[in-house]
Amino acid sequence: MKNIHFNIKKLFQDIKNIYPLIIIFILFFFVCLITGMGLCPVRATLGIPCPGCGLTRALLLIVQGNLLEAWCFHPFSYVFIIFIT
Repeated sequence: MKNIHFNIKKLFQDIKNIYPLIIIFILFFFVCLITGMGLCPVRATLGIPCPGCGLTRALLLIVQGNLLEAWCFHPFSYVFIIFIT
């Protein structure tokens, strides 16, 4: 029981350490929603799609068998799936 209590105290201490980052992330989220920029920070700041945009959807489409649609979402998904298998 003592170990669990220590871990909870450490968790709250860690959260306090990254509190400013949490606030920045929440503000960024609301600014993106209000302005309609989207939620991808790379796309919002640089104006280009990041390597991760659409990758999750593309992987799900490959699993479902929609290979052409997966290619349209993210061509790198085929290379990624080879590396994770």
